[in-house]
Amino acid sequence: DLSIEEQSECAQDFYHNVAERMQTRGKVPPERVEKIMDQIEKYIMTRLYKYVFCPETTDDEKKDLAIQKRI
Repeated sequence: DLSIEEQSECAQDFYHNVAERMQTRGKVPPERVEKIMDQIEKYIMTRLYKYVFCPETTDDEKKDLAIQKRI
């Protein structure tokens, strides 16, 4: 039931906390942290794509299909 902005903020907080922990507790070099975080983000967004970009609460898909048919 969170707004898009709140969901985005939660995701950014998660990424920030994971990166910070890797650097402070794991002593992972910053360039390695960046590569790891890219992979983490790709994995999470792949798993959440349907929920983030195609929520059932919108009719975006119907609108897209209508435009596609017109084209």
